[in-house]
Amino acid sequence: IYEKDGQPLEAVLRHMIRAQFLCQKTRPYQTDNLYAAFSRQTKEVSTIENKTAGKAGKKPASGKKGTEKRKV
Repeated sequence: IYEKDGQPLEAVLRHMIRAQFLCQKTRPYQTDNLYAAFSRQTKEVSTIENKTAGKAGKKPASGKKGTEKRKV
């Protein structure tokens, strides 16, 4: 009986076939840094606040006086 690292031949062959043929060669590994995510969130919140604060004080362009043409 062939046993490598205490595993029978079938288990070793299954692992080798899976590693060579079935799985991707490169595994994407991405972490989400907690502090970077927090800084992105605060930046996004501040941009949203700036956009809404800028729109609150402005009047629409159609409400200006003197820009309408008079009918003669």
